[in-house]
Amino acid sequence: MAEVAPKRPYHVDLAELMRTYETNYAKLNALLPNAPTVGDVRCYQAASMSYQIEVGEVTKYTTLVDICQSDKIPVFPLPKMSVRLYHDARVAEVLTCAHLKRIKRATSTQMIRWYRRMKKHS
Repeated sequence: MAEVAPKRPYHVDLAELMRTYETNYAKLNALLPNAPTVGDVRCYQAASMSYQIEVGEVTKYTTLVDICQSDKIPVFPLPKMSVRLYHDARVAEVLTCAHLKRIKRATSTQMIRWYRRMKKHS
């Protein structure tokens, strides 16, 4: 008989999340030109797939890039995402990702329970 896994509370590992952001920044920044300007486009081939990186916005501390998979004859909708690179913090954050749904947010009941727990400990 299959056992039901015990429910564990949702926990965000902030250190792990920041390491992921930093790794993404380092890898993506290496693919961009040294002084990117709006409209710069780079194309890369990896594992028989083509990817296109286009610079959409450049400010003093951030760069916004759109990354998409490109095919000559697409059979199905191709993935596309927007990523903001924060140069002062050296992190990259995915802002939008087409064809993927957002993670379901916590319900108000969960937030009330969390708030009550935090009030007890403060």
